[in-house]
Amino acid sequence: MRLLVAWERTLRSRGYDLIFARHEYSSRLQASELTLPRMLEQEGAVDEVILAGIHDLNLLQLLLRGLTPTAILACNDELSAGESV
Repeated sequence: MRLLVAWERTLRSRGYDLIFARHEYSSRLQASELTLPRMLEQEGAVDEVILAGIHDLNLLQLLLRGLTPTAILACNDELSAGESV
């Protein structure tokens, strides 16, 4: 929680808002089969996505194919094992 508060303060001081949202998805689906939260599907609604935690390759592929810049703050076993996104 302290990390979220710190991010929010830093971003606010630079003119951005931080919205925290959980997203549940299946690792069994292909990237093209995943749905994103509505706020990410609306063009121009989000300046950047920051992922924290461990995420499956399908979500990373979907986000990195999109138009919204994505920062990944994560430890991901699949990516560190040499998978490419």
